[in-house]
Amino acid sequence: MSKKVITLLLICVAFLSIFTYISFNFNTEQKAVNFAIHKDLPELKKEDYQLVKIPHSPYILCITNIPHSIYIFKTSAFLNMNFASISGAEHLYAGEGTGMHFLNDKLIYGFDKGEPKGKAIYIDGKKMSKVDLNKYFAKSKYKMNYKNLVFYYPNKPMVTTKNSLGYTEVTYR
Repeated sequence: MSKKVITLLLICVAFLSIFTYISFNFNTEQKAVNFAIHKDLPELKKEDYQLVKIPHSPYILCITNIPHSIYIFKTSAFLNMNFASISGAEHLYAGEGTGMHFLNDKLIYGFDKGEPKGKAIYIDGKKMSKVDLNKYFAKSKYKMNYKNLVFYYPNKPMVTTKNSLGYTEVTYR
């Protein structure tokens, strides 16, 4: 066998082994997020967090117990392989638990605690999709602090208008 054939054979074997490794370890969004947590947040142990898949969106929330923080992971798929990267974090113990997150001046998601029961969240007249998060804090001694906490997001990133104070307003209808 010539050196070119052997080199080509070794490259093919290496490519197949890499593809097999990725397809076994990244075949679900949960596994991709667990890998990203292991890589980006090595201080978290499996029992210190729970993952919440947000329906109809690329986001998975990683809710930690101590201290109460929510890490937002964005997932994507390529060739039937899932990948996850950290998109942001909300540290509930350090503030009110409300806030909007922007990317390139476009709203991508937010958290709110002031939503009245039975009302929807609107920003600039557009209804936001939302997920109630209070059930994920049911075993926490701080569950009263998070009883109305919701995660909301537009269907696609959107440009928002700002009021006279420079803030984007949230309305409830």
